[in-house]
Amino acid sequence: MAILRTYDDNEDILRDLKRCLENLRGWGIPTVPTSRFVRYAERMEQLMARPLGIASPSEIQQLQFDIREIDELIAIVDSFPKGPGLVARERLELIVTGSEDPDSESTSVGRDAQWELYLRALLRRADIPAALGNPDVLARVFKTDVPIEAKRPKTEKRLDDRLRKGVSQLEANGVPGVVALSLDRAIREGRGVLHGPTVPAVEEGVASLLHELVMRQLRNIVARVQGRPILGLIFHARLPTWIDGAEQMRLVTVTHLEVVSPRENTKLILDRLITGLNKA
Repeated sequence: MAILRTYDDNEDILRDLKRCLENLRGWGIPTVPTSRFVRYAERMEQLMARPLGIASPSEIQQLQFDIREIDELIAIVDSFPKGPGLVARERLELIVTGSEDPDSESTSVGRDAQWELYLRALLRRADIPAALGNPDVLARVFKTDVPIEAKRPKTEKRLDDRLRKGVSQLEANGVPGVVALSLDRAIREGRGVLHGPTVPAVEEGVASLLHELVMRQLRNIVARVQGRPILGLIFHARLPTWIDGAEQMRLVTVTHLEVVSPRENTKLILDRLITGLNKA
């Protein structure tokens, strides 16, 4: 299923980003001038200050990816109306680090923590109780605790390793659970923004990229999960796209679920998870 977010008003996005940065500072989480989110805010202000909003194609593309990161930060910060606990604070201290461009990052610690926090935020937005810790996220679905290991492979080649790590962590915890894979980077690997003539075209384009990657890796995926304590796998991709005719950015999210365990009620539990993620 694909979910669309449309961005027409950069002033609203910038205002919300500054509010979130103030919240982080109020929680004692430093956002130094070199923090990537501070730099995103500065870039937006510089572009908005130009006459007629003139920007080069490379600047527009950069802005699209900045907005995806900003949108996730807003969802994360807003998911803590009473402020973060100790574990969440540790994750929040990590997400303000890292390079501005995910394609140039030397370490993925900040964005790995961002995926864990964003997954929790999506679940809570869908009224599914979710807490951070070990496992990465513990969701409560129909009075059942569902451990979720959140992994973010940087390339398609790293998918097998990240899946292996998630499966091993679930085995160590001794409770069957879910591995949730963020494949934003893996399906792009440095490519530019996906263009299309219509909204359905870009939705289909992102869904196809995700499907094709999973199919290419299917043999490895099956080998990793077969006979292991896995309820299911979540494949998630979130890409900025451009509608050529409308000259408009659309952020397309595609989430796919694979049920692995034949256990009773597994599909019911996982359907609730995926429905929640798709509604969020």
